[in-house]
Amino acid sequence: MYKRVLLKLSGEALAGNEKNFDPVVLRQLAAEIKEVHDAGVQVAIVVGGGNFIRGKSLQEMGADRVTGDSMGMLATIINALAIQTYLEGIDVDKGSGTVHSEKSCAASGKGQSRDLRRRYGKSVLLYGYNGCTESV
Repeated sequence: MYKRVLLKLSGEALAGNEKNFDPVVLRQLAAEIKEVHDAGVQVAIVVGGGNFIRGKSLQEMGADRVTGDSMGMLATIINALAIQTYLEGIDVDKGSGTVHSEKSCAASGKGQSRDLRRRYGKSVLLYGYNGCTESV
């Protein structure tokens, strides 16, 4: 069994049959993450924002790259918070709900990776644009 996994989720996957979020999809996703977490696996989740905004649509609207990137980054944060809400609903998170900056959360080197393990232990880390939502 793995000690740690990274789950990359498309924002569009969260929509299911709905426009932005499908509660059935989010509930099932949270249950599966909880099952893995309860087995002692550290989980990091990176989520996209395609259920809210797509680059091609923005180009067709005439939006510039900076505006499009900013909109996409906000969509990833919204998605991370939605997933966090469902995880909290099944007691994966003990209520911290803290949003941390990328510098304190994202591990880009071995030293930072060790710091993350010490700081978060058996956490579920949820990454949006430049931050992550910490769940226990």
